Amino acid sequence: MTAIIKNKFRLQNARDFLDNFNSSAHTTNRNHYLFIGKPTLWGTGSMSAELSPPAPLDTYESEARIWDEMLGLKKIDSATTSLVIRRSDWTEGTVYAIYDDRDADLHNQPTQARVTALSPTPAGNFYVITDTLDIFVCLENGNNAASTVKPEKQNPATNLIDYRSQDGYVWKYVASVSSANASKFLTDSWVPVKTLSANDGSSQWTVQAAAVSGEVMSVVVENGGSGYTRTYTGTVTTISTNGSGKGTAILSTGSPSAADDFYNNGQIHITSGSGINEIYTIEDYIGGTKQIILTTAWSGNVTTGNTCQILPKLNVVTNGTDVKLRPVVNLSGVITKILPITRGSNSTFISVSVENSLGGTGAIVRPILSDLGGLGKDVEKDLNSIFIMMNVKLQYSEDGGDFPTDNDYRQLGIIRDLRNYDGTLATDTTMLATKKLNLTGVTNSNALVYDGIFQISPSIQGIVLQYIKTSAEGVLPETGTLTFIQNPTTGYGTFTNGSTITQSTFSAQIASTNGVVNEEIKKGAGNIIYIENRRAIIRSQNQIEDIKAIVEF
Repeated sequence: MTAIIKNKFRLQNARDFLDNFNSSAHTTNRNHYLFIGKPTLWGTGSMSAELSPPAPLDTYESEARIWDEMLGLKKIDSATTSLVIRRSDWTEGTVYAIYDDRDADLHNQPTQARVTALSPTPAGNFYVITDTLDIFVCLENGNNAASTVKPEKQNPATNLIDYRSQDGYVWKYVASVSSANASKFLTDSWVPVKTLSANDGSSQWTVQAAAVSGEVMSVVVENGGSGYTRTYTGTVTTISTNGSGKGTAILSTGSPSAADDFYNNGQIHITSGSGINEIYTIEDYIGGTKQIILTTAWSGNVTTGNTCQILPKLNVVTNGTDVKLRPVVNLSGVITKILPITRGSNSTFISVSVENSLGGTGAIVRPILSDLGGLGKDVEKDLNSIFIMMNVKLQYSEDGGDFPTDNDYRQLGIIRDLRNYDGTLATDTTMLATKKLNLTGVTNSNALVYDGIFQISPSIQGIVLQYIKTSAEGVLPETGTLTFIQNPTTGYGTFTNGSTITQSTFSAQIASTNGVVNEEIKKGAGNIIYIENRRAIIRSQNQIEDIKAIVEF
């Protein structure tokens, strides 16, 4: 038995997870906090260990150490989360993949196979973002040509479908990134995307509202065939119906052939006038009079003077409606592309074959459909937005010191259902994860060095994170507050009031304890659902850290 997890399942999980941050829906039963921690060195503290942090482990023991060295936490809400996709900038000279309903690797583009096949020309994704923060999907790529013309957003009122550029590319605009979302979620690697829920007057909404279910997005020419040389471009006159009820006309310009049956079984495409884009099959051609006889009657829209083309016949079989396609044939008689004249709608199946007509054979083409709903209806689905970015800014010490500023950290993560120290669900914007000691009689604050170990004789120890003097300048001995952690290196002894504190390199008394301030959270309560190990990040009192964490589903 074989099975797969579909991208739609992954996307739904991402959307469900994103909904967890909706404060209006989960004010009393759920929370998520970003935490920072691990002020101590990686491994033995060697340079190589510090430059190459270890991969996080999903074990009970490692989770216990995370709680030990957790420093501070900040609440995550809907304003600080977004679905994102991998960034793919439009770059001149790149060969972009096309949107293809049969490409199992569509959301893994560019694949290594394409990169290798196109080398040294760069291979690109099937979507791009431009310097105007507009997102486009590639529908045609000029038969794997390099893109040289940047796609531009057209007026949606006149061009909802595509932007056809001079390099043979066809692009469909699907979304834009707002300046507000760009400032929070746009990075060198990631782009925020959002399917709109209401009309905001934007071009994205216009495209979203106009998306067509099951329409032909493009037609791939897999083999252009050869010999399709009996084509014609000119004008039809003397429009009439013969005694058999079949339409007739005279080809009056463009040097039509004098040979009988020359255009038999070709299709005549009306290219101007009231009958524009109508297509008919030619049953017979009389060379001496330049008369065509159709397999059906004219619709009544075609009039004398309409311009037309006679081209190889395309047989379209679909369970949708109103699909009209026009082949483009070069001077050598090879079909180079298929133009969607009307893209149709509601097709879940379509097949297009090229008849051996007008002297040609061997052409093979493959149409590509949008899914049900239509390309652009749901940009999150179209671009497979299975990543969530959480963007949290740590500003200085925040909320009176919940984030120590005189130390560093090497680990960040996300906790769901964090609890206050008393066990209730946490709701504060920021939370302190460490204990503090109120100190009196501080005679040598310089001994309370960051990351240094202090102790109460003989064995109760802690690691200094930050010391803040609370007494006035010049007053000795000082009073102050000591923020600290404990881990297996120090042990987990309990500090009591009136105890004498020393430091490992000083034998003399440094200070006396005058009360323990417990952490604001209940350690071990809540679920750590994401961990990321990093190189040391130095904090300072005048610094803001913009932390972006990515979760993939």
